[in-house]
Amino acid sequence: MIGFNISEHGCRCIKVVDHYARGSEAFSVLAIRIATGRRHQIRVHTAHVGHPTVCDGRYTSTATFLSDQAWCPRNFLHRSRLVFSAPCASTGGVSCTGATTKAQLVEATAPCPQDLAEALAELRPAAIEGERDEVAAAETATSERRWARATAAWTEADR
Repeated sequence: MIGFNISEHGCRCIKVVDHYARGSEAFSVLAIRIATGRRHQIRVHTAHVGHPTVCDGRYTSTATFLSDQAWCPRNFLHRSRLVFSAPCASTGGVSCTGATTKAQLVEATAPCPQDLAEALAELRPAAIEGERDEVAAAETATSERRWARATAAWTEADR
């Protein structure tokens, strides 16, 4: 897996999980971690570097959007995991940040939605440089296992 940092001293924020193709088009499944969750943050940043999310009607050309709509019903963007500090009842609903009271982290996870899983099944796994042909012929289930491993590493790092 390939990882990217936002800055030289920043934390890893993107992992390339898998590669796919549809005709002459190439796609990558990414695991992206963001800190603030600004509106459209992922969509803006990926489009800015020339790799917009699939079926994004706002940050891609009309031609790309219409081509994507032929096989993907909506913007291919899914939040698989959300972690936040839970409010403490003893502080009147304010997050626990005191030295003696540790905030309780709450985690919610969600599998890939059915419509996006079906869209992913429309693609074929693509071999990347250095991988054998058997990998290129792998089923979507292999990608889901890679996704689970990639996100599990971040999950453990957050605990």
